[in-house]
Amino acid sequence: MNEAQVKAGLLRYLDEFFHNSEEFLAVEEVPLNQGRTRAGLVVIGPRLLGFEIKSPLDDLSRLPRQLEDYRPVFDEVTLVIGLKHLTGVLGQIPGWCGILLVSPLAGEASVELFREAQPNLQRDRYRLAQLLWRDEALKVCEKHGFDYGVRSKPRLAIWERLAERLPVEQLAFEVREALRLRGATWRVDPRFEERLPKPKRRRRRRRRRTRR
Repeated sequence: MNEAQVKAGLLRYLDEFFHNSEEFLAVEEVPLNQGRTRAGLVVIGPRLLGFEIKSPLDDLSRLPRQLEDYRPVFDEVTLVIGLKHLTGVLGQIPGWCGILLVSPLAGEASVELFREAQPNLQRDRYRLAQLLWRDEALKVCEKHGFDYGVRSKPRLAIWERLAERLPVEQLAFEVREALRLRGATWRVDPRFEERLPKPKRRRRRRRRRTRR
């Protein structure tokens, strides 16, 4: 099984688990910690759920660092692995991290629960705020009346203001709402678009007329 097959099996499992609820929105490859790590799959709903996928073809060398980037952000974290990796991960992951086991079945990936995820009590407000684009973060500041002094500041200062002023549950709610509103373009951060090099125009050389 490759990662694409595992993701497809995970999505089928989540569809059944959430009963096709409108509150269930799944997004792949979510950047965390300013792009250092990408979460394999994120479920945006009444809670923010992170799923790290390790297919049988993957190794576990990056797992500790990846979970360090998951921990400050998600309400719950679940590792999606094959039986091959089970023994190797049990000593590496915290007890509150859930485990879904994946096995091949009729050419597809079958997913079953091995260990249920527990609430993550180690979320970090600043790292949560980093999930917001600058404009989104500023709108949250405006909504709560503490945008003064940061309106023209870079996003780092706005994230700091949010982390200082909002309790973690309130900030987590604002982050989930902002992620929902992004729609299909949620991963296209405008600040990156501005940095894209503009195509260079080729200058046409004028032909010199020869005098007779």
